[in-house]
Amino acid sequence: MRDAGSAARRRAAIRSAATLLASGLLALAAAPAAAQEAERDPDAVTGSLTLGVGAGPDYEGSNDYQVLPAPGFRVNWRGYGAFSQGPALYLDLLPQAELLGGPLVGYRFGRDDVDDGRVDALPDVDGAIELGAFLGFSLPLGEDPRERFSAILSYSRDISGAHDGFLISGSLSSGFVLARPLGLTLGTSLTYASENYQDTYFGVSSAGAAASGLRAYDPSGGLKDASLRASLSYSLSPSWSLGPTVIYKRLLEDAADSPLVEEAGSADQFIGSLSTTWRF
Repeated sequence: MRDAGSAARRRAAIRSAATLLASGLLALAAAPAAAQEAERDPDAVTGSLTLGVGAGPDYEGSNDYQVLPAPGFRVNWRGYGAFSQGPALYLDLLPQAELLGGPLVGYRFGRDDVDDGRVDALPDVDGAIELGAFLGFSLPLGEDPRERFSAILSYSRDISGAHDGFLISGSLSSGFVLARPLGLTLGTSLTYASENYQDTYFGVSSAGAAASGLRAYDPSGGLKDASLRASLSYSLSPSWSLGPTVIYKRLLEDAADSPLVEEAGSADQFIGSLSTTWRF
C-alpha cells in the first residue's frame, strides 16, 4: 500500500510539474504577442514618408521628358487620415477603417517653356489649384499590411481660373507580397475631363495655329486618359523600403487627337520614379 501511495504521489507530482512547465511555456510564448499588443497604441499616429526622383512628360501629351521630384506621405490617426497622390492632398474624414472619403486639394502644373518650339509658341497655361472630393474603400487581402485592394472615385474642379474645368477619375489598386521582403502594387485608372479642361490643355485657337504652325483644334469634353501603374517595394528593415514605380498613361479620344499630341507629342505617356519610404 505504501508503494502504491508513493507511486500515486509521484504521478501527481509529475502532473503538477508538467502543468507548471506548460503554463510557463505558454506564458513565454504569449509574452512577445502581449508586448506587441501593448506597443500598438490605438491613439498613436502612424504613416509613411516617401522621397524619390523620377521622370515625366514635359507637358501632358509631350514626347519630351524632364526630371521631377517624387515625394509622398500618408498619416493615420484613430481611423482618420491624410495622404498624397502626386501633387494632390486627400483628407480622409471617415473613421471606418475600410471606408475612405473627404475633401481633396491639388495643384496642376501649367505649360510654359517646353522643348517643342511649336507648342512653346502657343499661349502659356498657368498652374491650376483644384478643389474636390473623393469616396472609396480599402479592404485587407491578407495579414501583411501591403496586401490591400482599394477603389477610389474623385471629382476636382479648378478654382484658380487656369482652366475653369473639372475632372472625374476612378482608380483601382491591389497589393501583393511576392516574397517576404518584396511587395508589388498594381493599379489602373480612368479620367473624364470637361470641355473647358480639354480646350485649355489640348485646344489650338486660330491665333495659336498661326503662331505655331499647328492646325487649329477645338476639342470636346470626354474620356481623357486611361493608365496602368506598377510599384515594387523591397523592405530593407521594418521601417524602411526602396523601390521603383512605373506608370503608363494612354491619352484618349479628343485629347489623343489634339495636334499637341498627334503632331508634336505622343498619346503614350510614361512616368517612372525610384523612391525610398520610411514607415512610422
